[in-house]
Amino acid sequence: MVRSRSSLLGLGLVGLVQLLGTNAEFEARTLVILDDPTVPQSHSTFFKQLQSRGHKLSFISAKDRSLRLGKFGKFDDYDNAILFSPKTEDFGGDFDTEHMMKFIDSGKNALVIIDTDPTETNREIANECGVDFDPKGSMIIDHVTHDKANDDGTHTKVIGSIDPKASSIVGSIDAPVVFSGLGHTLNEDTELAFKILTGSPTSYSDKLSKKIESQPRSTGRESLLVSGIQARNNARLVFAASKDLFSNKFFYSPVECSKTGKKYESPGNEAFVNELTKWNFQEKGLLRAVNFTHKSVDAAESEPSTYRIKDEISVSVVLQEYDSKTDAWQPFVADDVQLEFVMLDPYVRTYMKHVGEGEYTSTFKAPDVFGIYKFVIDYQRVGYSSINLEHKVGLRPYRHSEFDRFLTVAYPYYASAFSMMAGFFVFGLYFLYGELK
Repeated sequence: MVRSRSSLLGLGLVGLVQLLGTNAEFEARTLVILDDPTVPQSHSTFFKQLQSRGHKLSFISAKDRSLRLGKFGKFDDYDNAILFSPKTEDFGGDFDTEHMMKFIDSGKNALVIIDTDPTETNREIANECGVDFDPKGSMIIDHVTHDKANDDGTHTKVIGSIDPKASSIVGSIDAPVVFSGLGHTLNEDTELAFKILTGSPTSYSDKLSKKIESQPRSTGRESLLVSGIQARNNARLVFAASKDLFSNKFFYSPVECSKTGKKYESPGNEAFVNELTKWNFQEKGLLRAVNFTHKSVDAAESEPSTYRIKDEISVSVVLQEYDSKTDAWQPFVADDVQLEFVMLDPYVRTYMKHVGEGEYTSTFKAPDVFGIYKFVIDYQRVGYSSINLEHKVGLRPYRHSEFDRFLTVAYPYYASAFSMMAGFFVFGLYFLYGELK
């Protein structure tokens, strides 16, 4: 039964893949794990987005015995994975929670899409990443801000709010983003996860059939609809508990905001999903540092292994951002890039100035404490891959021949010494040759 279902799914998807052309320079291998053979048709626009941007999609049934993201500890077959299997408890092949986490640990990306009734496997994957989905049967409800045009009286087709910190990920969406599904929260000790799409201030998460007698599990902007995670190895994950968010129906249905009464020909879901998956699959927000150099202002030698205390040091680095449209690296411009000069603790922390073409420079005076230091550029911002650049150098004291012969602050002592010598000389002459009366 599993083989026949996989075969039918594969036959339906081969035709879809052949119809979609690839015009972009960017290329990525993306595995789509499905448990519903109708998804390629009901979500065809979503898959067409990916294909047009250069993704080579491979579709497979969640129960297929050959399902695996890699083998022998290596994950070279796919760059991304889309887990579109909200109803599957026991996956086929080698796929399980541990297998998925190893895929992420190898630096790959994943999009996890579930529905209102996630299985334990889906919950375990989310929990491993610090994401906790709401209980079974819950829904995000908003009696004030919802899609009035398609509402069935439950007010579960809510209009989400893009978190301000996620503007670098999805940009500005003019039309409302409609969501219908399960909410989730982030663990308090999860440092790498962040909000992308939240409920409005009047939304809450609870069961539809339940009379509200106590505080709902989450309310307002704490009701998360879509969240993202960027691991320390720059792997990216997105969690969304709504299949409808990515569907053709939610891409093209007219929308009327119940709060403002404003009508739209179509929601902003298509634009939102397009920008979201660009970030998720590292087509945008990907940074790198190149041409890192340092030198003493007063010396011609570049990148010496040792500096002298109180030297003027000049540091330069070029930051670039990947452009998937041209498959090339472009200059990255920001005003918050910092440089640190660290020995256990930062002795110097200063902003770097952008001088053009992605080049940043900074000049500072070395501290008067000798030892082993590190140049550190640690740039971590939501929506961008992290840059952690370190370079060790030594800082030595003055040599004996490098000290100033005369110190300005010591002039009073010099004067007192010479005046004492002159006084002793005068006293000696007087003592030897003077006449006593």
